[in-house]
Amino acid sequence: MDEAQFDREKPSCSQCGSTVRLRALALLIAEELAGAAMALPDLPVLRSVEGIGMSDPDFLAAALEPKLRYANTFYHKPPFFDVLSPQAAEEGRYDFIVSSEVLEHVPDPVDRAFQNLAKLLKPGGVLLLTTPYRPGNETTEHFPNVQNFAVVELNGRWVMVHRDAQGRIHAHEDLVFHGGEGSTLEMRVFSEGGLKQLLRDAGFTDIRIAGGNHPEFGIHQTDPWSLPIAARKAPASTDRSAFLDLAGSYASTRVKLNNAERQLRILKDEYGHHVTWAEQKVGQLEEDLKRRNAWGEGIEREFADRTAWAMQLREELDRVRGELAEQESEVEKRTHWALGLQAELDRSVADRQRLESSRWFRLLQKLGFFQKERET
Repeated sequence: MDEAQFDREKPSCSQCGSTVRLRALALLIAEELAGAAMALPDLPVLRSVEGIGMSDPDFLAAALEPKLRYANTFYHKPPFFDVLSPQAAEEGRYDFIVSSEVLEHVPDPVDRAFQNLAKLLKPGGVLLLTTPYRPGNETTEHFPNVQNFAVVELNGRWVMVHRDAQGRIHAHEDLVFHGGEGSTLEMRVFSEGGLKQLLRDAGFTDIRIAGGNHPEFGIHQTDPWSLPIAARKAPASTDRSAFLDLAGSYASTRVKLNNAERQLRILKDEYGHHVTWAEQKVGQLEEDLKRRNAWGEGIEREFADRTAWAMQLREELDRVRGELAEQESEVEKRTHWALGLQAELDRSVADRQRLESSRWFRLLQKLGFFQKERET
């Protein structure tokens, strides 16, 4: 399998166009909210579980909205949400918050964003986030202590302009954007150690980095960093264990149901293949039977023709035999007639010989009677 197709940000799902990062985040959400690995469409309906997304992609929001009390929020359009200035009335309201590729774009000081996220969560609530980070402990801030700024295009190039505390204007070039130039400015590159420290300082415990491959969910991690993270706010809710047991039981039942449905689909497909094969086979047999019937009918016609020809030949043979018998009878008659003539001739020759040998014949011969007769 080509690992390049599982690049973190390369769309690799032919149906929804999701990336490995988003599928890994979706699996982490299911594990943290339902206590079991499952696809988001298989989540139980938990309207008592409330959460928000921070500019979540459409496919993720569409999967969560029917299952949970969930709203997707945005920095630039309604429903608005600014992680640096949340509403005080929302503190301690949410069971979960999803933050996908947001915190690397928040202006400094970013630790305030982590603290606000912790405030918004209930005790035991969970932050589910993805953000690019490197191995190690040093986070790189591109614009430390820069808060009031603007990104403008000058002579075909994007420039960040800001005024410092003394009123001086500064311009920064060679900017890095996510999603295309002029879209979302990268403010920092986190380190794994620095990210964990920010979470701990904000009051998060039970920090879990979701690594590993899950081919059944289309997840193949090519690098051991920039992985989805789940961080739970302390202290954990006392009823969470019971909830997870219930959710896990549901998930197990759901997985069994999905497996049964998958087996049923396989059986239906196999049955359909067998029916198609049987129909094709019956069609072939019917065609073969037609050909054999036609062949048999041809044989019968040929047999009838040959029988008629044989009868005609028999009649002709009988006629020829009759004519031959007649000819043999005629030959026999002619032979008898010829034999009678031969016998008559033989008698005549014998009579002549007797006559010629008689005394009277010799006398007459001497007298010249027969010589005169020859001369005449």
